[in-house]
Amino acid sequence: MPIIYVCDAHDVNDKEFLRWPTHCIKNTKGAAVVNELAPEENDFIVKKTTYEDFYDTGLEKF
Repeated sequence: MPIIYVCDAHDVNDKEFLRWPTHCIKNTKGAAVVNELAPEENDFIVKKTTYEDFYDTGLEKF
């Protein structure tokens, strides 16, 4: 059964940083899944840029 990972993945100038401290910049270690929980081939990684984990992710197809 696939596992769904939800990871923040923000642009450097994300408007969310007006409200929250800078965090999880795209393509950095802070936006990656830690090695101990590394996804397997059939797992999904949802890269989110909003407060809601599943908003506009495409997961409704599954």
